[in-house]
Amino acid sequence: MLSKTKVEIRNNLWDKIAMGLASVCAIHCLLLPVVLVALPWLEGLFPHAWFHVMILGVTVPLALLAFYHGWKQHRTLSPLLWATAGVLGLTVGVVMHENFMMERIFSLAGSFFLLLGHAQNIRRCRCHHDHNQGHFCRDNHSNS
Repeated sequence: MLSKTKVEIRNNLWDKIAMGLASVCAIHCLLLPVVLVALPWLEGLFPHAWFHVMILGVTVPLALLAFYHGWKQHRTLSPLLWATAGVLGLTVGVVMHENFMMERIFSLAGSFFLLLGHAQNIRRCRCHHDHNQGHFCRDNHSNS
């Protein structure tokens, strides 16, 4: 088995950290309404709108870093397009924080799109690495 290069390990690390944060965001969006209904007094203790702005402030630079390093390796647009849709969804969710249902829809969609983008970024980086080593991609793309 081929050992991973330092660049590939670093790129995968950024994508995996970003995927973890996107998953936390999705879990937050799904569980917070349940917690708020069950324990109304928590709403005052948890600054909901501030949380989304903070997450967006972490997500955008992390996504830029991960997708920039991926782009340098694989030069594929699809991960960037998914990431752009994800960041736009999260941004619209932050802007619509007063409309509970629309905020949830856009935030969850944005998290999902970011997860797709990071997963594709990891796969494309692995594929690029395999091509450079004279192996075919795991996802059956052409060897070009």
